[in-house]
Amino acid sequence: APMLISLLAQILIWIAIGYIIWYVMVKLIPKAYLTWLGGIIPILLLLLIVAKPESSGLQVAWQLLSVPLRPLGLSLLLLGLAFKDGIKKVKGRQVMAAFCILLICSLPIVAHALVYRLEYAVYGASVSRQDLCRQGPDLCPVDTLRTADLPVDAIVIFNQSKSQIWPGTQPLAPLNQLPSDDMVMSQITSLQFGAQLYRDRVYQNGNYPLVVVTGAPADGSTDLSEAARRERSLVRDLLQNFGVDANRIRLIGTDMAVRATVLEVCKLLEPNPSPGYAYRVAIVAPAMILRRAGLAFVNEEVKAVVYASESYYLNAPEALGGLLGEVARVIPNATALELTTKALNEQFATIYYFLRAWLPDFQVLSDGAVDAGG
Repeated sequence: APMLISLLAQILIWIAIGYIIWYVMVKLIPKAYLTWLGGIIPILLLLLIVAKPESSGLQVAWQLLSVPLRPLGLSLLLLGLAFKDGIKKVKGRQVMAAFCILLICSLPIVAHALVYRLEYAVYGASVSRQDLCRQGPDLCPVDTLRTADLPVDAIVIFNQSKSQIWPGTQPLAPLNQLPSDDMVMSQITSLQFGAQLYRDRVYQNGNYPLVVVTGAPADGSTDLSEAARRERSLVRDLLQNFGVDANRIRLIGTDMAVRATVLEVCKLLEPNPSPGYAYRVAIVAPAMILRRAGLAFVNEEVKAVVYASESYYLNAPEALGGLLGEVARVIPNATALELTTKALNEQFATIYYFLRAWLPDFQVLSDGAVDAGG
């Protein structure tokens, strides 16, 4: 029954997406240009994007086609429609709609609400499960209250390759000599976090997991720029300086692409050592993508425990408290608009993964297959 419901939901969502795309095309493209050929090209592009999402060219095409799915893009589109007939015949409704979209999406209170739903999904399910287990062993959906401390086969560190902004950094550079760019420092922090998990597993129970890094050129890849080769060497050097055995480090070059990362990690874990053995991975990633990443691994029959390398919600202005925090929540700003856009992108990505059957039933969040480590 759950599989049938999931399949029906996928079919209905695909139908709804197709209808919305066709409706938008009819509204936006003049009928003189909306020929059969003109209408079929965007549809073919969408089908190719679905079939080969990893293609860089198709990713650019998706960036163009998905403009109406972003607050800023939708607002500019509405403004363009409002001024289509000239400045003297401005359509007030479209202008007002564009203004409202920008205003609402630029409010920190809206951005933080969207982010909270994404970032707290796994942690909320973990807390609820532990509360349920404390009420009685028969109600507990898993055998143990705490699955986060069990041995893992791999620690997967999600981050973005920074070859373009590390060009002047030499391998083996001390931490205090590394670039101070926030993006670079966030990558170093995630590597340090993953290395700490590795050391904890080694010292606590003799577990020597693989340490897999997505944000560096893949091992064995050739035809790399000097900056990319330098970055790959630097990532390895940093992990070793943080205490990770060089023989346990794997670089796969998938950046933040969750599906590609899952497939590459599963290749590293094969073959299965014994019948009935369930692989387990620890995921270090921005809190916003943890739910999708954890579920994507579970869909491949790999259990996951997740750790947030960074969290937008914990750094929200309301952390100031009092009147100052409340005022900050309702003052529009560009950071809130960017955060809202990221949250919506993650929601759309989750829907896309669901439609591609890359995610299992979301009920697995409550049965211990995905657990929150910290």
